[in-house]
Amino acid sequence: MIHLVVPSDARAARNLEAVAQARYGDDLSRLTLYGIALDPASERDLQEFEHTPEPLLDSWVAHRKLMAATSPGDTVVMSDWRGLGGVFALTQWSLPEDRRRTVVTVAADSACLTMLHVAGTIDDLPMPLASQIDWEVTQYTWSHEVLTPSPLALDLLAGIGVEHGSLVAPEPEASSPVTGSSLVWAPDPVSRRSRTGDVLRAVTSVPGAQAVVSTVDEDDGVWTGTTWDALRHVRAVLDSRVSRGDAPDRPSVIVIGDPFSVPDPEVSRMVAEGVPVVVPAGSAAAERWPGAPAWSDSDGVAAALQGETKASPARQERPASHRSPSPGRASRISVGIPVFRDVRFLAECLDSVLAQEAEPAEIVIVDDGSESPEVDSALEEAARRDPRVKVIRAEHRGVCVARNAALEAMTGDAFLFVDSDDV
Repeated sequence: MIHLVVPSDARAARNLEAVAQARYGDDLSRLTLYGIALDPASERDLQEFEHTPEPLLDSWVAHRKLMAATSPGDTVVMSDWRGLGGVFALTQWSLPEDRRRTVVTVAADSACLTMLHVAGTIDDLPMPLASQIDWEVTQYTWSHEVLTPSPLALDLLAGIGVEHGSLVAPEPEASSPVTGSSLVWAPDPVSRRSRTGDVLRAVTSVPGAQAVVSTVDEDDGVWTGTTWDALRHVRAVLDSRVSRGDAPDRPSVIVIGDPFSVPDPEVSRMVAEGVPVVVPAGSAAAERWPGAPAWSDSDGVAAALQGETKASPARQERPASHRSPSPGRASRISVGIPVFRDVRFLAECLDSVLAQEAEPAEIVIVDDGSESPEVDSALEEAARRDPRVKVIRAEHRGVCVARNAALEAMTGDAFLFVDSDDV
């Protein structure tokens, strides 16, 4: 069965539906995370996560819900929005093959793509944004396949090592040439992702042109305040020539700014009725209307508004690929074991870990502030029995902090956690 996990964000849901239907057709089972109850055991576990970043918590909750709502062998198609599929995608590779789900991610709505597009980096970001992007990247990396409607998204993902992506483009449609620009409609939310500033700067260079931009402000995490506030100088130049509002009845031209999303249905309707459209180079919109003028900067928008046509360049086909284990992956496996006071089964746990066919390179045991002679004795014995055992002692701050401490100490290229009573 193919499950479509519909996000609560309207744009992400639109992108997910468009890509999934283009790839799989209409025979899809639709799930919503808010429609799946969290099991009582997971509800209790949530109380332990006192110091865990919210994006990780959200992804963990999504994982527990999806494991309950789907079955082994199912295909689960998810949006990259907020990295909610990160833990779910990662977990599949720790399960036996006959218990796995196939995870497919639609890439169009992550903070990761936005930051790569507008800032060129995903490094040195504040929390919780950094945690969200970590789980978005995890979702991309461990999904069996990544689908996107945008060639630019495909290139950005390849730049961070995600090579198992495929372009799912709609059937090309015709568009009308630009013959006037007296009323320019910019339908995308006002943001750096949509490059609203480039659009408005272009309008300033077109005599007599007026612009109507979206009433929606989108937080892009780059600066304090809104993009609309940051554009006060160009707005002052345009003065009454720029306004915010809903779609005009009949604009002279539509300028798309969002490079990742499939076009809005209202935009598609107008273009089908003959309203010209200008599209970002490498965008999902450029795939829909390959004959439309394509722009890369404000000069390109201005040229298109004045009738200088430059269609999107023909894209190079990328061979589709799927996520599969690499022979060199997981050559050094690190195992983490958090301990708090109860060590009755620790020796049996170590026996089980050391007996695995894929032997661990190291076992990191973190004592979460037990302050117990019995625990001290058990940990000393564990360290003596095998040189791969490393013991870390920490203050009592809960199992999540203990696991994070183990992660920081690990040196392997793959990791997993077990509890001290797992035998």
